[in-house]
Amino acid sequence: MKSFKIALSVIVCLMLVASAATHAGIGDKLKKKAEKKIEKKADEKTDKEIDGAINNSTGDGSSSGSAASSGSAAGASDDSENAKPGDGVWANYDFIPGDRIVYFEDFSTTGVGDFPQRLEFKEGNMEVVEWKGQRWLRANNAAKFEIPLPEVLPQKVANVPNTTFGRSNSLPVQIWASSENPLMIGNIRIAEGAKKIMYDQLMAEGKFSTQGILFASGSDVIRPESTPTLKQIGNMLKDHSDLKISIEGHTDSMGEDAANQDLSERRAASVKAYLMANYAVDESRLQSKGYGESKPVGTNDTPEGRQGNRRVDLI
Repeated sequence: MKSFKIALSVIVCLMLVASAATHAGIGDKLKKKAEKKIEKKADEKTDKEIDGAINNSTGDGSSSGSAASSGSAAGASDDSENAKPGDGVWANYDFIPGDRIVYFEDFSTTGVGDFPQRLEFKEGNMEVVEWKGQRWLRANNAAKFEIPLPEVLPQKVANVPNTTFGRSNSLPVQIWASSENPLMIGNIRIAEGAKKIMYDQLMAEGKFSTQGILFASGSDVIRPESTPTLKQIGNMLKDHSDLKISIEGHTDSMGEDAANQDLSERRAASVKAYLMANYAVDESRLQSKGYGESKPVGTNDTPEGRQGNRRVDLI
């Protein structure tokens, strides 16, 4: 009886396998049709879903001092498209970005529908798309890629005696997404954190450069992500009431010279106005100047160099 049950089980399994094989061709066709329908619905739905997330930022996402968009993460705002530094949830935002750029990619040189050549593809479905004048890397399913780095970054893994952990000059990135809920990446920026106190560096070197003041694309409107850096500057001016500074805006070489010059002047003036309005700094203590692309601190031939040139200096 026992052997009969085993034989019956084997027959049932074989029938299931045969049935699956018989319907494999039909399943493949149905799968392809379903995928096409899902992709079509996803394209229709993407604008609505991503629109809500991106509209919560204060612009299309360009970095400090740039006439061209450099991208940003979206969705971290207080339900207002016109959020200002210090408004709502941004009042508690305290991340200060590093200033020495190790890697930067904003997909501006990648064609729509392509995968960025400066990233190492591993698996999944990813492509660059354009939305509101900005390039984004969109993933429609689970995906993996690696970010190649020019050097092995120092990192503390664990305090285990006599144990060696291997290090790599690339960073693995894994994404979980779907056709109905795609994930969009605005840019990738890896930078070394600042090690000096702003006031001390100003006194020692006569200058403090920052990329922590961000602006809406092609505009002098300050983005809310600038809150921590502006707070640092404002508190420094309050703590040292005799301190006077010149705020200087800089861009990279992308775009027309005249446009970059004008934009850098307006952005420096915007920072000055913010400090006066929010930290009661007397106008006699502040000057604003713009230098456009005339004073680069690095090459304009690489994304990292251009990102480093887009900055605000305190003199």
